[in-house]
Amino acid sequence: MPVAAHRVINAPTDPFDFQVAVIGGGPAGLSPAVTLGRACRSVALFDYDKPRNYAAQAVHCYLGRDGMSPWELRAIGRTEAACYWVEHFRCEVTGAASVALPSSGRTAFRIELRSDHFAFEPSCWPPE
Repeated sequence: MPVAAHRVINAPTDPFDFQVAVIGGGPAGLSPAVTLGRACRSVALFDYDKPRNYAAQAVHCYLGRDGMSPWELRAIGRTEAACYWVEHFRCEVTGAASVALPSSGRTAFRIELRSDHFAFEPSCWPPE
């Protein structure tokens, strides 16, 4: 596995060119973010660090991680995601929508954040 430093960006400031936006940095979001990163897709991972299982003492029935702290599992997932160049944005997402781009006939995505918003046009796969 490639080695990379875990980098967290508090909030995006400019439009980015990502193929995928994943909202939520728990196991359900980190798993596809890592998988897509490994498949050489550009991934934006949005996580507010307020998990729904915040009160849980341990993770159960998660293959190979039974009894592990949910916070430790998230940290491992973020480290793995960073190894595949997944961009991790630490901010609260309040909405998302697709937006038609009349000039190109393609679709972009607008991600609404608690403090701001940004839009990006996902790269097409396969390339046109």
